[in-house]
Amino acid sequence: MESKNFNVTHRLLHWSIALCIIILLGTALLHITWFGRDSLAKIIVENILLFGGQITIGDASVIAKRIAQPMWEWHFYAGYALVGLYILRLIHLGINGMQFPSPLDKKNTMKQRFQGSIYVLFYLLLGITTLTGALMLWGPTSWRWTSQIIHFQSHYYAMVFIMLHFGGIAVTELFMEKGVASKMIHG
Repeated sequence: MESKNFNVTHRLLHWSIALCIIILLGTALLHITWFGRDSLAKIIVENILLFGGQITIGDASVIAKRIAQPMWEWHFYAGYALVGLYILRLIHLGINGMQFPSPLDKKNTMKQRFQGSIYVLFYLLLGITTLTGALMLWGPTSWRWTSQIIHFQSHYYAMVFIMLHFGGIAVTELFMEKGVASKMIHG
């Protein structure tokens, strides 16, 4: 694959999507660990009992949800932003063509076709993630549970893609094309 520079629009979309994904994964991690309703409720109950007070686990859960709500709102805002950026990225791809090798082009090497396949899979899964997030909020009630399961599981592919992405950048920088990371920052 020939060396190329990335235009400003491509770089802004790339880094904006990356920031949204970091916020989404970070808030999801906090939500299932320290800021999870059950975890916080348990801490609230333990500490109120420590000071001689009493509270039910149900009341503590309500308080816990209120404590975590501002953090969780960031997840929604980043999700809304990601939907918009995803649509813009697809439009950008449609206008400017793929910025990665085509997985269907027989002239590309197996490595290039694999790389292209990973990107296509990423954009497909990102679309599914944004769709299931929207369905959880606005979809038919009968779809919400399934959407929630799929949406929750999406962090696994995101983590795998991030590792593949950074690994690919490192291999490219070290062994193939020096400066590719700099081109994504500076153009």
